Amino acid sequence: MTMMRDDETGLRVPPAPGPDAAAIAAAADAPGVRGALAVVGPGDRVLQAGTVDGVLAARLMREARPATLCVQEPDAARGARAAALFRANGLADRIDLRREATPLAHLIAEARPDVLILDRPGEEAALLAGTDLSGLRAVVVTFHPQITGQPAMKRAKDALRAQGFAKRRDVSTRLVWTAERGAAAEAPPDPEGGWSTVLRTVAAARVYPPKARSFTTPAGVRDGAGRYVPEAALWRNRRLLTPPPPEDAPEAHLSGRWLWGGVLMRSFSHFVAETPARLWALDHLDEAALAGVLFIDRRGKDAPLGRFHDEFFRLMGLRVPVRLAAVAMEVETLVVPGQGFGLGAITAGTPAFRAAMRRRFARDVTAEGPERLYISRSGLGPGRGGLIGEERLEARLAAEGYEIFHPERHDLTTQIARYKAARQVVAAEGSALHLFAFHARPEQQVAVIVRRRSGATDRIAAHIAAFAGRPPHLIEALARVWRHRKSDRPRLDLGELDLPAVGAALRAAGVVTDAAPWPALDPAEIPHSVTATHRPR
Repeated sequence: MTMMRDDETGLRVPPAPGPDAAAIAAAADAPGVRGALAVVGPGDRVLQAGTVDGVLAARLMREARPATLCVQEPDAARGARAAALFRANGLADRIDLRREATPLAHLIAEARPDVLILDRPGEEAALLAGTDLSGLRAVVVTFHPQITGQPAMKRAKDALRAQGFAKRRDVSTRLVWTAERGAAAEAPPDPEGGWSTVLRTVAAARVYPPKARSFTTPAGVRDGAGRYVPEAALWRNRRLLTPPPPEDAPEAHLSGRWLWGGVLMRSFSHFVAETPARLWALDHLDEAALAGVLFIDRRGKDAPLGRFHDEFFRLMGLRVPVRLAAVAMEVETLVVPGQGFGLGAITAGTPAFRAAMRRRFARDVTAEGPERLYISRSGLGPGRGGLIGEERLEARLAAEGYEIFHPERHDLTTQIARYKAARQVVAAEGSALHLFAFHARPEQQVAVIVRRRSGATDRIAAHIAAFAGRPPHLIEALARVWRHRKSDRPRLDLGELDLPAVGAALRAAGVVTDAAPWPALDPAEIPHSVTATHRPR
């Protein structure tokens, strides 16, 4: 045996049938080697399917020092060369070399790897397309389009993306992909898929509730080795609300297998628009095997849930407890679904989220109520934002046969029964429409009276459109906007209705039939409760 002159590798050249010095040197800077060394570290469990003569595995064991390294190579010649290289470098007892042709899914189940390295010429597309990779943190895949063809390579890459992996451009080429889940989850959730559709199981997970009341506050999940789990984070629009928490020691332990529910919001508006984001996973798990659903409170509280929180979870068909982690806690096993819903582009929800809500949410609630429904905000008062002149609007709609419905006066079951029964819905823009959207149907006519043009308007419209299959009519007909005298927060704005324009728009949308023009609002009709707190802009 002779020592390689290449100090970068330091591998000994084995006697035949092992790889020669030229082969070892040629592999030193191969993309697969660079990628594997970039993602494998001490403590990792690594599975390599395909050896390329064992050079990559030998370098990994010497330089990255994973906890375990299992190599499968059923090809007799390549397996013999790898075995010779391992023996020559004192690695034969540290690398588990398998020469049988075991299916990849069985190997993954047995080895439970953190990282998969796949170089199986001609088989990569089929293996990736049908294999559950949910337990993996990273993959290094060599593609062989000269054998499988370009379409098969594209399908394999799409399969990786669908399971939440994103390519690391610094150590990847067109034919060798190094991809990580963390890199994927550093981007906002995507309704088309990506990490939003992934189920990741984390052993000895560490759950950290927020400690501060700031808009963004460190919170979330780390794995048993202390690594941040980005799939557990909460995004709103394109902003990460829960950046990585500090690595504090857990103060409590929770046994069993739990589903990560994410961040629980207390207010109705954010609860219904963000808290259900991960419950789509219930359609993909054995609920009987779960100990419960674990949330962290947005403000770090441990107070009991409110009545509508409990009712919502009951309407979701939950048969397991809901628990809040009030302190840093170690969880025996935590199943972490990606964020399948929320505020931003993800308001449309992933296909898996929409399917789960249709199958589960309030499925036993019977439609009850009139075919024409107006969802009002007039009972909330000017301190909650709203529409000036809404009572006049309600009188016109009541004359058309609409029930004037104040959702805040009813439990969720009653609200949903009304929403299911209605054929024509007119609504003042507001959070009640997020609950309505979960049961919106394509045959319903929906018109939304915009009270303040903002991103919230777009999100409500996107939510309704995603579930109904068509967008609502947005009625933008304000004479002016009134701003709160002591606050410039847009959510407190009041929109003064241009009633003639509103009537014309509702007639054009086909939801009212009265052909007579609606009279304009008299300034004297604006109540003192409005002028005392707001001023026109």
